[in-house]
Amino acid sequence: MDDNLQCYVCKDEIIKGEIGSIVTSSNGVAIIKCKSCNRKSISFAKLPELMVVPVSPQTMNYIIRNKKYYHPMFYRRKGAVNLAFYVGTPISAITHYAKVSIILKDIELENLMDVSQIKIAYKNKKLDFDNSDRVPKYKVYELENIFKLKVPVKRGDIGPIQNVRITTLDKLRKATQIKEL
Repeated sequence: MDDNLQCYVCKDEIIKGEIGSIVTSSNGVAIIKCKSCNRKSISFAKLPELMVVPVSPQTMNYIIRNKKYYHPMFYRRKGAVNLAFYVGTPISAITHYAKVSIILKDIELENLMDVSQIKIAYKNKKLDFDNSDRVPKYKVYELENIFKLKVPVKRGDIGPIQNVRITTLDKLRKATQIKEL
C-alpha cells in the first residue's frame, strides 16, 4: 500500500496518523478523509431512505453530467441515503433517482465548479468571492449512480413539489402520481 494518502474531499495529502476516517461506499470504493474534512461529512446512520427534491431542468442536466447535487446550508435539509429529483416546468414529474455516496457540509461554491460556471448559474445575482464571509456554504451530495425512472411520477392534480418530501424507494417505484408518495 502507498504511504501517501489523499483526502477524498480536499485532495490534500494526509500525513501519517492524521486520517479522520476510512469508509467504503456501496460500490466498494474506499473514501479516505483527513481529520478536518471528516468533520464536514455526514453519517448515513439515521438518514431516511429517500428524499425527493425539486430541481429545474437545467439543474437536472448538471446533476446527470456531474453526479452531484447541492443546496445552501440554510435550507437545513437533513439528507437521505437516496435522492429523487422532481423536475419542474415543463416536465413536472420525478424523472430520476440516485444513490448518494457521500454528503459533505459547509462547502464553498467555488469548490464545486469553476468561477465561469458560477457566473452563468447566478447571472442575475452579485456574488463577492473576495469576501469569504458573504459566500454561502453548501451541502453537497455526491452521487454513485443516477437512474432514470421507466415511468416518471407525474404531478397529477396537486401543486408542484416546492420543498423536500421523505419517502421510500419502494413507494417511488410503485407511484404514478406524487400524491402516492
